[in-house]
Order: sequence, then structure tokens, then C-alpha cells
Amino acid sequence: MSKKQARMSPAEYGAWKRAWECYSADPKWREDFLANPAKSLSGFFAISDVYAAFKALGMVCQGKARDRSNPYYDEFMRRYEEIGAAVEAGLGEERFADKRLFRWNRMVLRRARVERRELILQEHVRFFPIVFELSDGCREQCPFCGLAAPPHKGDFLATPENRALWREVLAASCELLGDVVGEGGCYFATEPLDNPDYEKLLADFYDLVGRYPQTTTVLAAHYPMRIRSLMGQMGKERMGLAALRFSVRSLREFHRIMAEYTPEELADVELLLNNAESGTTYSDSGRARGLDLPPGKRRLCYSISCVAGFRVNMARRCVAFMEPELPDEACPTGVRIHEEQYFADVGEYRRILRDFSARFARDTLPEDAPLRLNPQVRVEELENVMVFHGDGVSLRLGGNIHFRRAVRRLMEGAAALPEIFRELGISPLVGAGVRQKFELLYQKGYVRLP
Repeated sequence: MSKKQARMSPAEYGAWKRAWECYSADPKWREDFLANPAKSLSGFFAISDVYAAFKALGMVCQGKARDRSNPYYDEFMRRYEEIGAAVEAGLGEERFADKRLFRWNRMVLRRARVERRELILQEHVRFFPIVFELSDGCREQCPFCGLAAPPHKGDFLATPENRALWREVLAASCELLGDVVGEGGCYFATEPLDNPDYEKLLADFYDLVGRYPQTTTVLAAHYPMRIRSLMGQMGKERMGLAALRFSVRSLREFHRIMAEYTPEELADVELLLNNAESGTTYSDSGRARGLDLPPGKRRLCYSISCVAGFRVNMARRCVAFMEPELPDEACPTGVRIHEEQYFADVGEYRRILRDFSARFARDTLPEDAPLRLNPQVRVEELENVMVFHGDGVSLRLGGNIHFRRAVRRLMEGAAALPEIFRELGISPLVGAGVRQKFELLYQKGYVRLP
């Protein structure tokens, strides 16, 4: 292996990563950098090749293909690909004990990609089948929160009674859902470090599930000692796979983080640059829908939720079954909750998981359920072909007159296939072939249940 292909030290990569973060977060730094790149990068002493570092910044910002001749960009892509491969492996079918949930989870991802091309471009986007919350609400109330997290009301503390229930819930989750439970986080519409016992409950998670889940916090500038302790608890190997992320709310907070932590400390920490001056795009969901943004700041219609399955709130002792949706007036947070139920003990918790999976993780088209065309899909009828257009993707299906008539009927409004067949006089024999095509449309996300 050549010197350029050797793995870069955390100190040197951390220095380059910090330059990239300064470029992305701080307009003044970016202006100075563009005026004199060498001078701006000279302050990052661990950078050994200023010219290569400058080129790598441009390649990251422009989304270039991997260039192994550039040591900084090669290291950036290596880390990106390692994290993506770990996520994909962790959410593989063999990790699911509930195969129906796996198939439905992937169906939801396909449907989301039909609706928004941005999710096609983000190849490593996956939806987690379960997530836990260890607080009721969130103290931080970030103005851009896509989930519009409610105000903080309390925490699930690590009392002996709570800890026993927590361990029972984790064990039951692993039994019913499988090892994939280890991929789910211990926060959702909450701030993990609001809970003073977060680290203790995380230790139980590791003990029962076998790995530390990812943690995203907006309190990195407030609790540096606690953050460093958490880094040590997770260990270097887990930290190297995006175990810790800092959400940055303001430019002032960004500079506090830069002053508090060394580049090497943050080499494996992802910074979510949510300050208004950054180039980060906000989801047009939750509180961000009403946020007055500075000129040039973009909103995109997508859900920030990465959960298609169960949300378990231990503070409220409730389970919700949910999936991401495009945010709109009917679904302003980009989350559709099918149902929510409360549990008093692990027995009730088990029953809820089984019941929700059976009723809502519908991995094949139900026989008599109403069906509707995905509202984000446009249908074009050509000679002997129906073309279903999503956002940047399409599906062409040939078919006889009966299939085309059934599609036209569905375009008029939701209906169950048996109802459509009766209206159109389609026989059971012919209807079986039409149903097969609708099953494919359902699996691909072009038609869906109400």
C-alpha cells in the first residue's frame, strides 16, 4: 500500500474535518478561506498537505466520486463507506426475528424513495424498526425541530424498579424483534442528556443488547465532561461508527464546541450543523415550518424521522407504531402514528408488540383493504403500457384492458380490489392477474393503504 493510501491518523483527519466544518458552518471563515485558502488552512497544524486538503474540501462540497489519490478525501469516503456498510449489515434480514416487520420496513423505504428523490441519492438511508425514549418531552425546544418535540415533563430515572422494567423490555424486544434492536437509539423527540441517568440506562442497553446505540445531543457545549465520559464508555471501535453526533444550534455554540474539543477528539463525531448560517437544509416539518429563515436558507419537504416500526417511551410507558410521511397540513411533523397503547408490565408490552406487528406491518397487499394511488405518483397511460411516475423514478407495467380499467378506477378514489372488480365486472380468474400487478405496485410504493 502506498503512503497516500495508508490510513490517516485521527489527528490529521480531525484537523481536515474541522476545516470542512468551519467552511460549512461559518460564513466569515468561508469568505476568508476562499480569499486565501493556504492562509486559512495554515492554522490547522496537523494538515501536512495544504493543497490536497484544499482540493478535498471542494470535492466533498461538490459530491465528487471517490478519489484515492487525495488522502483527505479518500479518508473521508472510507469512513463514510464503513459507516454505511455497518448500518446496512445491522439492518439486514438475518438480524430480524420478525421477518414480516423486515419486509414492511423495506417497503416503507421504497415508498419514501418514490416520493422524494433525495432519499434515492442518499444510498445509506435506512429506517430503524424500533427506537426508545427515556424522557417525556424535551427541555431544549430547538426552533428547527422537525418533530416539534413537546416540552419536557419528566425522565425515566434509573431507580431499581425502573431499571428492572427497562431490562425486561429490552430482553422482550430482542426476543420478539431480534438483534436488530441494537440499531435503535435511546432518543427520538427527546434530548438524551436531559435524563441524568442516561448513561446508566445505556449501560443496561449494552449489557442486554450487546452494543451502544447512537446518541445525538444538542448539549455538547454544556456538558463536555459528561460527553468525554460517554465517549470513553462507548469505546474507540464504536465511536468510529458514528456512535456520537452533535447538533449545533447557533454559530456561537459552534465556536464554543470548537474551543472546547480538540480536532482529534471530534474526528469520529458527526456535527449536524443546524445553525441558520450553515448550508444545511431544514426539513419543512415541525417547528421549522413556521421558522423565519435567512435569505438562501432552503427547506425541503421530507421527514426527519428514521423510524418505521415501534417508538417505545419508557417515561410514559407507551408504545406507538409509526412510519415517516411527507410533512403537510395533515401530518406536520412528517410522522404517521397508526396507534399508541400504554403498558404496565413486560407482559402487556409483549402483547402490544405482537398486536401492532400483526395489524400494521402489512408486508403484502391485504385481500379486502381499501387501496389508493400514492398521492405523489402521476400515472401516464400509453399504448398497452401504464407508466407510474414518482419523484425521479418510474415503473412501467404492461397489461390488458382490465388492469388499465382498474388503475383508472383507483385514480378516481380509494377502493378495495374486490369492490373494483365487482364494479368493472372483472371475473375472479382475470382478477387474479390484475391483483398480481397491484401487489407489485404496493411493494414498490406506487399504491398504498389509506
